[in-house]
Amino acid sequence: GGVLCDVAQYSLGEVAFDGLDGDDEVSLTLSAENDSVDLSGTGGAITSGLGYTITLANLESIAIEGGGGDDAAILRDTPADDTFTAKPELVEHKAAGYDQQFTGFATVQAYGGTGEDTAYLYGSAGDDTFVASTSKASMTSSLGYSYEAQGFRYQHGYAGTGGADKASLYGSTDSDALVAGETQTILKNATYYYARAKSFPKVFAYGQGGADTASLSDSP
Repeated sequence: GGVLCDVAQYSLGEVAFDGLDGDDEVSLTLSAENDSVDLSGTGGAITSGLGYTITLANLESIAIEGGGGDDAAILRDTPADDTFTAKPELVEHKAAGYDQQFTGFATVQAYGGTGEDTAYLYGSAGDDTFVASTSKASMTSSLGYSYEAQGFRYQHGYAGTGGADKASLYGSTDSDALVAGETQTILKNATYYYARAKSFPKVFAYGQGGADTASLSDSP
């Protein structure tokens, strides 16, 4: 089943959506105030700047549209292989058994660590900064967007369509390999870390110990 609800139209205290069995979906439009979302798998909670709270449970598909204000979301890790894709126009967090989509959110934090988790962070038309390390990756924009992926093994950052973009990649304390070419730079080790910066005009790489190597390729 599915539910479509514009919660900004109602004066609420607390409301709960529970999908119970089956493949259920809910679509919510939040208020014009500063709202916050905290989700884990098929459930979680929404706290509105207007004072109401929405709890979600057993919902395999969740779509949330920010109604205005500085909306923020925290997306928790699951036992499955999670994929976090963050773009200015759409943020998606999914794995086997659930799919979460967000529009109109300026700040989103996703947590990984269990499974083979992958993050794709995209820049904007403004000045973007991508920073990747073994603990987290982030993409921040001069237009106000901020995306962060903590505990994701695979981290991919993509420069936006304009602006003065730059990327900084930090290695591990083990032996890392840096591979840099005209269009992308990759910093990785053999077991638990892979960071890639794509289409950035400026890329900085930092070793953090270990027997690191670097391979640099010139443009044609």
